[in-house]
Amino acid sequence: MDKRESGLAFHVHHKIPWEWCWDYEGRVAVIKQYKPRAEWKLRLRLLKIIPLEQLPEELLEAATEREKAWAKWEKADDKFSTVLKKYNPEIEALHKELCPNCP
Repeated sequence: MDKRESGLAFHVHHKIPWEWCWDYEGRVAVIKQYKPRAEWKLRLRLLKIIPLEQLPEELLEAATEREKAWAKWEKADDKFSTVLKKYNPEIEALHKELCPNCP
């Protein structure tokens, strides 16, 4: 198997022949934790990260752009979450004001 932890892969999920796998080892852990034991052998045999050298160049370029965009989004999301925590009391007060009968 390719040693990369993420990439275009075969059989990440049931009934989807190929899709992006963000975390190979994480997917293996999910299979072992949530899927029936009788399915493990087949699922783990079929789960494969597609070797980079076998992918079209245009697809690799698009994947690289996607990963860069994802990293930028994660950084922005982390910043947003940090700032949001700072303002939790104000947001909570706004909630009480704007949703006075909230169950």
